[in-house]
Amino acid sequence: MSVSRITIEEFREVICEEFGEDLTYEQAEKILTNCVGYFGLLAKLRHHNKEAEYESFNGANKK
Repeated sequence: MSVSRITIEEFREVICEEFGEDLTYEQAEKILTNCVGYFGLLAKLRHHNKEAEYESFNGANKK
């Protein structure tokens, strides 16, 4: 999943204002892309676990 140019520029501004760090466009893009990937993975894991819980619950109720 890609991050929009506007989001990357806004992220750069926030990091500069809040932390005094001047990130290059490429650095900001890499950080945001990694964050999006990380949280995407967490969402998939949560979804997988919820499906397993649901199947476990339904299987227990069928007996």
